[in-house]
Amino acid sequence: MPAKRKAAATRKKAAVKKAAIKKSALKKSGPARAKAKAPARAKSAPKKGAAARAAKRGATKPAKKTSTVDAVARRIVRATVDPSKFSLAELYAEDCSSTEPGAPALVGHEALQQKMEMWGQMQEGTTWRARNVFIKGNTIGIEWEANVKLRGGPTVRLEEVAIHEVKGGKIVNERYYYDRAQIAPPAEEPPPPTAPEEPDEPEQPPEPEFPPPDPLDL
Repeated sequence: MPAKRKAAATRKKAAVKKAAIKKSALKKSGPARAKAKAPARAKSAPKKGAAARAAKRGATKPAKKTSTVDAVARRIVRATVDPSKFSLAELYAEDCSSTEPGAPALVGHEALQQKMEMWGQMQEGTTWRARNVFIKGNTIGIEWEANVKLRGGPTVRLEEVAIHEVKGGKIVNERYYYDRAQIAPPAEEPPPPTAPEEPDEPEQPPEPEFPPPDPLDL
């Protein structure tokens, strides 16, 4: 009996030892397997942030869209600075209204053409510069500076503010603000004063004629 109990204890002790060795082996091999698998997961699934950055670098920015009002403002400036680029039909609506300081509004292409012809008769050449251009909604505001060579007169400086209302890509209403005295034609010089005419001397009556004396009377 003692021999059997001793053999059983030996087998139990050996089993405990074997289990301890197996457990130790599992502890050592577990982290190694985990480390080996980690790179495979990182390689197969790239990070979301890196993919987003790559897509952003590859994407092209959309071209900035120019509005119709912006395009009209550019045409106004180009046509004013360089009259050869001006086209009444392309820039103004058929029923456009144009108002100058102290004058009634002119309506229609024919009236605008007459106004431009009058401007051509007033000056021999004008240099324009747009200081500022403002756009809000369908309204364009332009602050102008100009040197105007008056026909038959001096070159004067003109400061003007123009307001244009746009609809359908064309000007439908415009108003100009400036001092009309800046471009008034030179006043004609009065003729030099003439010396007053001297009055004519009154005619003297003729002296009466007497016959010569008779020698006998002497």
